[in-house]
Amino acid sequence: MLSRSMISELERNERNPSSETIAILAERLNKPQEFFQVDKRKSDRDQAELLLNQAFACMELGDDRGLRDILTALKGQHTLTDSIKARFHELMAWHEQQEGRPLSAVNHSLLAEVLYEALHRPERQWYCCYLAAYATYKAGLYQQTIEMCNRAINILAVIPEQTEGRRLTIYLLGSAYFAHGKIAAADKCYAESAACEGSADQEDVIRAYHGRAICAQQLGDIDGALRWSKKAAEHLEQKRDATLHAAVLTTWGSALIRMGNSAGAFELLGQIDSIPHAPALISHTARREYLLFLAEQEPYPEQMCRELEHYLASSKDAPASDYETTKTEWAIAKSQLRRALLPDILPAIQHLRQRFQELSHFGRAAEVLEFGASLMERHSDYQEAYRLLKAAQELKRCDH
Repeated sequence: MLSRSMISELERNERNPSSETIAILAERLNKPQEFFQVDKRKSDRDQAELLLNQAFACMELGDDRGLRDILTALKGQHTLTDSIKARFHELMAWHEQQEGRPLSAVNHSLLAEVLYEALHRPERQWYCCYLAAYATYKAGLYQQTIEMCNRAINILAVIPEQTEGRRLTIYLLGSAYFAHGKIAAADKCYAESAACEGSADQEDVIRAYHGRAICAQQLGDIDGALRWSKKAAEHLEQKRDATLHAAVLTTWGSALIRMGNSAGAFELLGQIDSIPHAPALISHTARREYLLFLAEQEPYPEQMCRELEHYLASSKDAPASDYETTKTEWAIAKSQLRRALLPDILPAIQHLRQRFQELSHFGRAAEVLEFGASLMERHSDYQEAYRLLKAAQELKRCDH
């Protein structure tokens, strides 16, 4: 559905729609189709400008086929100005990310960033650098994300009024640090992002508080995890994103488990299961996170853990990414290893450590090794426990 404001802009020639929507627009506005088409008599520069306008309109209208057609036409233009080239590469970066080609998106983002730097357009330069950082994050290249975020922050130094850009960049930097296992650095970033509460979107504030909660959890600060998850939950009434709502309640429940209040945690699980319009996978994710913490409890709640293991192993609603699949495998194995014989422990620990390392989730890999060390200690194999702890500390210290 086209907005009234967009139609008005089209009538004033401020935007151009894609080929997909020209016929509809012509009929609705009672104008000839030529009104919306690029005039071939115009100069190459003017034609390219019009095509770019159409491309950005396609992006807003969700006209993917029209966008692809226009991008193909723009690729055939050989006399583009630097300004048009910059806009073209910026648009290509967005498009390639949407198409699931993050490395191509990085390439186009950086090409646009260099052009915008030469054009003295720091706002666009920052945005393209941020696009590159986001694309590397989605590709699992967390060290590169950290580098690109720091580059974007340096650009923002010359435009201090761009507080929203800084908040977005700092939050992404925190997420990259967290994935990389640098939890204290991640918490610092989330704290700065949360401090922008006055001007930030409520959903982003919730995400920042939730980030602080999971960092506190990883750092062993259970009171902090409970405090920040409750703080995030206070804002949920104002922003009812089902997935985010479930994530906050899951972290809250996990903190309750660590505090020995499993009954309170499972009350929250009931709330998670009843969130309206929520994707089915949130129930899987919540139970997985609960199992990761229940598997550490003393005394070991075997029956509760077995039920969660069965649910996760038979669930058809599990998240599909390599990291999420490995994390589910880790949750099930973590619980089963509490009941395992000594010879079965090390092979499972080394397998899961390797899987997380291959995915560049070094913090999770260290977590696996630390849990393995606790199991070896229970079996009185102190030498192997020490080796595992030493390997975990090396993973945490290394700048991967």
